Amino acid sequence: MKPENVLRFNVAWALIAGALGLHAGAAAAWDLEKSYKIYGYIESDLRLSVPIKKLEGMEDNSFIRSDNTFRLKGALRITEQVKATADFKLILTGMMAGDSFDDLSYREKIDPLRIENDALYLQLIDFLLPGLDLRLGRQIVIWGTADKFNPTSNLNSLDLEDPLKFGEYVANEMVNVSFAPAAVTRGDTGPLEHLLFQLVMVPVFRPAQLPTWTKQAFTNPDLFIQRVHAQEIVDIIDVQKIFLEGGGDMTFDVHAARPSFSLKNVQMGLKLEWTLWGVDMSVSYFRGFWPIPVAERVYANDIHLKEWPGGTSDTLADLIRGADLRGVTVHNLVTISYPRMQVFGADFATSLDRLGGLGLWGEVAFYLHPERYYHVRMSGAWAPSLTGGEVYIPVDEEMIVEDIEGNWFYKVTAGIDYTILSWWYVNLQYMHGFVDEFGMNDLRDFLVAGSDFKFFADRLMLRVFGVVGLDPDEDDYSAVLYPELTFSFWQDVDISLGGLFHVGGFSSKFGSPLAGPSMVFLRGKVSI
Repeated sequence: MKPENVLRFNVAWALIAGALGLHAGAAAAWDLEKSYKIYGYIESDLRLSVPIKKLEGMEDNSFIRSDNTFRLKGALRITEQVKATADFKLILTGMMAGDSFDDLSYREKIDPLRIENDALYLQLIDFLLPGLDLRLGRQIVIWGTADKFNPTSNLNSLDLEDPLKFGEYVANEMVNVSFAPAAVTRGDTGPLEHLLFQLVMVPVFRPAQLPTWTKQAFTNPDLFIQRVHAQEIVDIIDVQKIFLEGGGDMTFDVHAARPSFSLKNVQMGLKLEWTLWGVDMSVSYFRGFWPIPVAERVYANDIHLKEWPGGTSDTLADLIRGADLRGVTVHNLVTISYPRMQVFGADFATSLDRLGGLGLWGEVAFYLHPERYYHVRMSGAWAPSLTGGEVYIPVDEEMIVEDIEGNWFYKVTAGIDYTILSWWYVNLQYMHGFVDEFGMNDLRDFLVAGSDFKFFADRLMLRVFGVVGLDPDEDDYSAVLYPELTFSFWQDVDISLGGLFHVGGFSSKFGSPLAGPSMVFLRGKVSI
């Protein structure tokens, strides 16, 4: 082993072997030069928000990220048929967690760090019979052929916390069995070049990781109304606005009702893929849960008025309109849940050599889910009686409202890519249904387009990508622009400068505060 790699290997071996539970005595029997592969990187990521749109609780030109990441990934070959893989990231966030005086006494608060694990699994090759492989442990399984946006890929939940990751996946524990029949005709004698059956079971549901600003979707009436469709819910939100305009205050307790860790909630996926006449194709089935929570129950406590309203009313809106609500607080209980769903998918991808290697792909997913309802309760009001004490004004209203039309919908992604010149690459993709959209009446159309321009023997790259909403409603026009300039003039070192900018009105897809802040970033990365 090269001397400069000794320290690297020792650190990696301690981390990976310890995580896999391998005992030191087994290492002596291995040829270490052939038994492992280790690589990783060190990255610094600094980001600053820019005041294109206003976000609640965030000042203009705020530092929103100052991360330093050490990633190490290793693959161990124990025998010809037994392999193990581990992938860890150690992340120092660079920002203090908490603001109380007591927090100043704890290093984990002043200088917080966390460990992320994207892979930790054992792989058995030719398990029981030739062509049968088994993977046990924490892993990421991505299905589909589209670029980044894969509606058929639902085995792993999305990591939406970092918008620059464009929806990477959260690893999960899985039982992953695949079978490639050895008797399949190869390309030299027939059109069928590849055939694979895959069965994946996910025992424990892990939800999507969400950014901090998404909680406003359930606590801010102006943002909550962007995610609902039933008129009854819109009317209730209007009552909340009247209450706030009258000087009232609202608090929210948002509770996530996740699926229990039981056998009935095991997620499962089946896939059959093949290559025919140079076209990669597959069909798939998934049964599990939608990983992004949706509101299920909204309960509001009683309102205690400071004075008699002058009569009674059939509606809460009439009762509180014009009343002095300063100092009056209403507590709201919101329950969010993860709908069950089944997904039937199909995809293809190919390269057209006659057109200079033009890449072409398409992916469609049909979602089935139970009918979705809101359980809503608006409580009554207490007001001082003219004769003393308080009188209850019964305007309680509890209802069950269907908010999502039907119990099925579909998503489509189709695109092309092409290298026009050695230094110019283009990518164009159409999407029906964004990654966070769920339900027939919640789907919109988008165009994803971008180019890479490479100069100085690939040492300088300019990447410009964007997502544009194709909704015909002009009030909903919005877009995201992502420019990035990367310098690679030093071996194994990349320096990137770029930004992520949201354009659109307050109620639009990307202009809404729910899409997060616009930002500029500076990143440095060295591969090891």
